[in-house]
Amino acid sequence: MTPEIHNPRHSWSQGSIRFMPRYLLLFITAFFFVGQASAQPSPSSPPAEKPASAEMPRCGDAITTTCLVEEIQSFLASDMDPFKRERATLALAQAQLADGRVEQALTSYEELEAKTARAEFLVSYAKRLIADGDNGGALERLREANSLLTDGESDLDRLNATRQSQLIAETFAQAGAAEEGRAILDDIASYRNRIPLNPMLLSLVLQVSEGQADIGFRDQAATIVEETYKLVLDQGMEVMPELVLQIFETWASLDATAATEAAEELAALIGEDGPSAFEFALWTGLSSGLVASGDDNAIFLRRAQASLTDAPERGAALLLAPKLSAAMKQAGESEQARVLLDQTHTEAMALASAIEKAPVLLALAEGFTGADAPEQAGEILEELLAMPEEAGAEGMMLRHFASVVPAQLALLGKVDEAYELAMKADGGSREMSLVMAADKLATKGEYRDAMRFLREVEGEIAVMMMAGIADRLAHTSDQRKAP
Repeated sequence: MTPEIHNPRHSWSQGSIRFMPRYLLLFITAFFFVGQASAQPSPSSPPAEKPASAEMPRCGDAITTTCLVEEIQSFLASDMDPFKRERATLALAQAQLADGRVEQALTSYEELEAKTARAEFLVSYAKRLIADGDNGGALERLREANSLLTDGESDLDRLNATRQSQLIAETFAQAGAAEEGRAILDDIASYRNRIPLNPMLLSLVLQVSEGQADIGFRDQAATIVEETYKLVLDQGMEVMPELVLQIFETWASLDATAATEAAEELAALIGEDGPSAFEFALWTGLSSGLVASGDDNAIFLRRAQASLTDAPERGAALLLAPKLSAAMKQAGESEQARVLLDQTHTEAMALASAIEKAPVLLALAEGFTGADAPEQAGEILEELLAMPEEAGAEGMMLRHFASVVPAQLALLGKVDEAYELAMKADGGSREMSLVMAADKLATKGEYRDAMRFLREVEGEIAVMMMAGIADRLAHTSDQRKAP
């Protein structure tokens, strides 16, 4: 029986609303503390701890691991919600590790109850041991962390702990035991054969395959993608264009020959119903993956451009056009890539639906930023903010897209403007705007500006991000603390 491929022309009743998760920080939903841990022995034989400073100042102009510990400690309160306190305590323990205060970190670790939190600390501790040259001790901690997440746990609990499992796998490779890491990733990927595929699981499996490749197992990673793609066909799973792009981009970067053959076959099948955003996504994903792997993609870039022109679902196609532009730039076609962005912008402004227009403008702003055109990116963000208010669900969606603008302004170096705009937002949108902007700044290494935003965030995600900054400081400097 011929596998069913759902034509996107029959799947776009919700338009670009389905693309909203593209702009959400995975950071926000990364922690799922499930179950309670039984008493666990403390990790043994810590390295010598550096002496504590006489004073632990709050962070000022200089952001150090020491002052970040103090910032996180000041957030903790005895009457906190237990769930928030768990996450904040984990952040404190990780920051203490980054600051070289191992004994204090182990004391904080003892307060953690959730298995995922304990496992995540053990990963951080293992990285500290690796940095100190103790790979054997690191492997012990990693095996302990993996046992916490796997022994007696349900399938749902295992999937909820995927982020922590991926960290464990990555750190196994860093400690010289890549095969143990590969086994963990194989186990996660095996869920594609145990439960029906859905968009979230499909994205997860693709992410796991990339993790396999990152630790040195490209052939196995390619096999995971190929088998998963066949399951999509066998199960007649309905996928949106963006997921099609992701499948072929990942696959082509790992196995150009197999991905190209599959793309040709799929294009012939879906082409029977005429042009579509689905076909555009297919050629764009293949082109992007091929250029990443160093293979010639010129013919597929041309096919992607042609299918973009012909696709009837304009909002869906325009949303992915910046991805094609990026592939063209990588292939050395910088001028043509900029022309494509300009053309997409012109057409996007003519879209009648605000719900279609807003995400396209946001994608274009990102595209122009990547194309070294910050002025155009800023102008597009202003156009997005100038869109009229809408009522009901559409208005809520538009406010979501607007909440991402401060992060994009921060990326462009307009920090004051980003801060003022984020502070004007209401409710959850304000916190989301602040967090996303802080994340962009921290990624750029602009920690002082990132802290300006984080201090306005009331939730525990602020201190979780501070712990991340402390970890970056510890691993990018020869000194774990400022003198």
